[in-house]
Amino acid sequence: MTELNQSLEYHLRNIETERLLLRAITHSDAEALLSIWSDEKTMYYTDTDPINTLEEIGKEIDFMENLYRNGHGNRWGIFKKSNLVLIGTCGFHKWDKQAHSAEVGYEIGSAFWRQGYMNEIFNDVLEYGFMTMQLNRIEAPVLGGNERSMNLLKKFGFREEGRLRERIFKNGKFWDEHYLSLLKKDWRGNLPANQG
Repeated sequence: MTELNQSLEYHLRNIETERLLLRAITHSDAEALLSIWSDEKTMYYTDTDPINTLEEIGKEIDFMENLYRNGHGNRWGIFKKSNLVLIGTCGFHKWDKQAHSAEVGYEIGSAFWRQGYMNEIFNDVLEYGFMTMQLNRIEAPVLGGNERSMNLLKKFGFREEGRLRERIFKNGKFWDEHYLSLLKKDWRGNLPANQG
């Protein structure tokens, strides 16, 4: 195994839950990723516009590969184990190793909403951040109005720290951006924050 492959494996170990597999996204996933990231409904509350060409998707996959190749973060594809269909992505970026902090981000394709997928994987993602990446602080910026994401984060113990007014310009308007965080000492392990 080359040094590069050892690095990739260390930073992006697969995660399995009852219904889902999280693994690195490759160029073989480009068309499936395009179907998710070109959907305006899916991308509405992200800080990026929909991506509409395979060429752009290819550049994004290169960017994701470089995240963990260069030790700046990681991004998994979220796949249904039953048929290996890609339903979304999640991972960490803005990894500050000196501060032991990173931002978590995620999206599920709108066709797969309201099936509990993020609830199923989120603790495992947090565990990876705290234990494998040795993070002390996980941050999560959320666009104003994205109540489902806010509720997910708060369910797992994130605390809102502030709001940056009209921080993002998207879809022809300015959006507030809320900042939430979870510290390792406040992480509840296997249970969401409101269960135990």
